[in-house]
Amino acid sequence: MINSIIFFICFIFQLIYAQNTRLGYTVISSITPSFGSVEGGTWITILGANFQSGGMFTNRLIFIGGQICKEIPYFTTSQRIICVAPPCVDPACLSDPTWQGSVTVSLNVYVQDVEAVYGTSSTFTYHGSY
Repeated sequence: MINSIIFFICFIFQLIYAQNTRLGYTVISSITPSFGSVEGGTWITILGANFQSGGMFTNRLIFIGGQICKEIPYFTTSQRIICVAPPCVDPACLSDPTWQGSVTVSLNVYVQDVEAVYGTSSTFTYHGSY
């Protein structure tokens, strides 16, 4: 847990302050499924390019609606990421326990290596009726 927090702090520092940060290097071509339950737990397949820069110092972070999507490393390649969607924390989702609506949030993939942080984004929709 502490290693994750240290990585996250270093990651954000590099995102904001590093001169060689270049966003847009990674590419998302599809997200399957592109929706899931507000309770989280949906296994998501993200297909694209450059998810793994190579080397022992490569790290990935996937966020859905600002929350970390837990990566399943066994299935991750340079062209595919599998992660488990977190519960929805958008105010619309939390407004009523029997909420039946839907809300679309950002899905962001960041890949960090020793040279830079690369990122790309798409969307994911939470549904209250699942």
